[in-house]
Amino acid sequence: MDIDEDDLPGRVYYRGPGIAVTSDYFILHEPGSAQGRLRLADMRSLTVGHRATKRRRNLLLGAASLLIVVVGGLLAYQSGEKLVVAGLVGFFGSLLIHCVTSLVQTRNAPQWTLFCGIWDGQLRLYESDDAREFARVVQAVKTAMRERR
Repeated sequence: MDIDEDDLPGRVYYRGPGIAVTSDYFILHEPGSAQGRLRLADMRSLTVGHRATKRRRNLLLGAASLLIVVVGGLLAYQSGEKLVVAGLVGFFGSLLIHCVTSLVQTRNAPQWTLFCGIWDGQLRLYESDDAREFARVVQAVKTAMRERR
């Protein structure tokens, strides 16, 4: 849903499909998000998050599961417990496949995708897969906040 120019109070710093940033408000009109006007004066703790943290977590989890499969499999095989070997390889192998799949999916994802702010005691989010649009929104909010001081 596009935001009508007449509905925007104050100076407009960014206006795009589903979102607008003015001197007074952060306005969301996207499907699946909390729709409404969030007063910039009431916002605090603005942070930008990385999707890379999910990638790093999956990489560490995948490496740990691979290590457990190899070491546990060797120890169980030497002790003659074939059923334990099959269970270890099956469980941690499926975890490893999940981690590798997730790594491939996040490989080409933009690094900066999440913008958070505390407003009226609740966490509000803005996400975008378009790095350029995301940078514009973040810059608009920072400019509006800076000029409010």
